[in-house]
Amino acid sequence: MYKDITLQINISPGDINYALLTVPKLVKKHKSITNRLLIVDCCRPQRTKIVNPDKKFPIEEFTKKVSKIKEIALQLKTQCEFTEVFFLEPDSQIIKLLSKKYLNNIYKCTHAGGGTANMSYWAALEIPNTKYVLHLDGDMIMYQDSNFEWYTEAIKILENETDAIMAVPRLCPPVINNFELPSAHEGRVFVNKENYWINDWFSTRYFLDSNNKCNFRILI
Repeated sequence: MYKDITLQINISPGDINYALLTVPKLVKKHKSITNRLLIVDCCRPQRTKIVNPDKKFPIEEFTKKVSKIKEIALQLKTQCEFTEVFFLEPDSQIIKLLSKKYLNNIYKCTHAGGGTANMSYWAALEIPNTKYVLHLDGDMIMYQDSNFEWYTEAIKILENETDAIMAVPRLCPPVINNFELPSAHEGRVFVNKENYWINDWFSTRYFLDSNNKCNFRILI
C-alpha cells in the first residue's frame, strides 16, 4: 500500500442523481488509499458567449441543487470515510490563489468559457499535501481486475520517467483498430513503451498527478 497519495474526487450539483452510487464504487476501487478528499463545486457557471447560466442554470433551481449536493457530500463523508470535504463557494478565498498560481490571473471566475469547472480541478491539485494525487470526477465509471491497482503501476512509471508528470489509465478498451494506441481518437504523437505510452495528452476526468513535479507554489 502506497501511503503518500490522496484519492481526490470532484462532485457538483450536476451529480445529484448518481453521486451516492458512483462515488462509493470509485472509493472501493481505490480502497487502499486512506487519504481521501472530496471537493464539492458549489459555483454557478458565469455568463460567456457560449453559456447562458440564466437559461441553463436558473438560479433558484441551481441553489436547490447546491443544497442537495451538500447533503449528499456529508453522507459520502461518513459512508466513504473521506478525510476532508472541501466546499468550493463563489467567494472562497482559494480562488484568488488558484487564478494566480495556475492561470497567471488570466481569469478569476470559477468556470471556463465553455462552462468547464476549472477552479475545482486546480483546487484538486492545490489542497492535498501528498506526493501524489489521484483525481477522479464523480461521474466516472472504471473497470480494473480485483487483484490489480493501476495507480501503483503508474507510480512506478512516474518514478522512472523523470519528465512525466501525470498518468492516466487506458482511455478506452483495446479494439482491433487501436490495440497499439492509448486511445481511439485524440491523434496525439506518442511513444510506445513496454506496458505504457508516453504522450502529451491526458484526461482531466481521471488522472494521477505527481504533485512534487507539478508543484510550483507561489507566495502571495
